[in-house]
Amino acid sequence: MFKNPRVMILLGIMTLAIYMIVFKKESKSDHQKIKGLWTLNSMAINNNSKWQEWNGGMAGYLLYDGDGNCALHLYTKDYKNFKPEFDSFTSTIGDSALKHLTNSYNYMAQYSLDTAKKVIYHTRISHNNPKEFGKTVTRKYSFKGDTLILVPAEEENASLRLKWVRNKN
Repeated sequence: MFKNPRVMILLGIMTLAIYMIVFKKESKSDHQKIKGLWTLNSMAINNNSKWQEWNGGMAGYLLYDGDGNCALHLYTKDYKNFKPEFDSFTSTIGDSALKHLTNSYNYMAQYSLDTAKKVIYHTRISHNNPKEFGKTVTRKYSFKGDTLILVPAEEENASLRLKWVRNKN
């Protein structure tokens, strides 16, 4: 049909270009993928090669702003249902309320990604536990669709796995 090799090459290049435009999925960098608000889907601990829900079930949020800042809040699933209610910034709450506050874990941090090693560093600038201020923790990360999986790299927590689902809002 086409005997001229130049026409054949040109048609081949055009076909390839059209294919690449139509079928190429835009590949986002890890820096782009991690940005946003995430809701905790599961927090599990590996006990003898079997994943089990940690601490009776957890809930929480993780926010990466894309500018190197993050915020994390983890709490037990029933945390919001605590009675009696109590005021913040008061010294008159009872022992049960004080104990209940230990079921909430939160911090603000500056983060950085090492995409070659697939780790993220959180350098905590505030924390609900004063001894954690300024500490840097390392999390191994991976993505599975709209799920972010974080695994602590530190030995004392390395058996934990947190799965976060991207908020659509």
